[in-house]
Amino acid sequence: MSSLPVFLVSFLLVFARVSAIVLLVPFIGSRDVPWHTKAGLVFFLSLLAFPMVVDSAVPASFGGLIMGTTAEVVTGCLIGFVVRLVFIAVNLAGEFMGYQLGFAIANVLDPTSSEQVSIIAQFEQFLAFLIFLVINGHYMLVAALYKSFQVVPLGRFIFSGVVAKGLISASAQVFAVGLKLAAPVVVTLTVTNIAMAVISKTMPQINVYFLGFPVQIGLGFIVMGVSLPVFYWVFKSAIDGMMKGIFAIITLVGGV
Repeated sequence: MSSLPVFLVSFLLVFARVSAIVLLVPFIGSRDVPWHTKAGLVFFLSLLAFPMVVDSAVPASFGGLIMGTTAEVVTGCLIGFVVRLVFIAVNLAGEFMGYQLGFAIANVLDPTSSEQVSIIAQFEQFLAFLIFLVINGHYMLVAALYKSFQVVPLGRFIFSGVVAKGLISASAQVFAVGLKLAAPVVVTLTVTNIAMAVISKTMPQINVYFLGFPVQIGLGFIVMGVSLPVFYWVFKSAIDGMMKGIFAIITLVGGV
């Protein structure tokens, strides 16, 4: 450790935290993004953040460096995990809507998770990412990254029951946000199914199966289009809550 310059050790610790965040952020951290693109982004962000920690204390031994790097990776993973929760909620909403529309069997590969998801969930993911860019969510994320270096010194990590409680609370919001995003379509199609059931009982000569399927799809897409402002508002509120959650968690981790 004595042979390594102090500034190089500091940069390695910064690089570790930024790497963990970038690899967990949806779309940017997916396998479809070339590794050299992600490495370049991490290096660039690390260079921008490095002046903020140039005077920070660094480990003086090899064991201290390992512990410090681990602390940086965990800190970055916590920030990336909170960001990812919002997009998990969007994916959950897409699964709800896809099931109601009858598209549960039509799956595609999601580049953000490398898993099979419904077509509607994939569409909602891309829509959410576009909104994320429109509302400058990427700038918010970079601001949270730089804020973390101000609040959580290099190599420092304090994990307590309060931090665990904050993570559990953030995770619990996934289902609530997903249900809010899917509510217009789910409620409309549930009422439509009830109406179709009533029609099948009152007029059994009508083939409700062949009538209901195209009605569900057409009505579902119409409601999806009409409810886009609701989707925008709920998602933006979730992003605002995400930023508050990130600041709260890094404050607890930093022991401030």
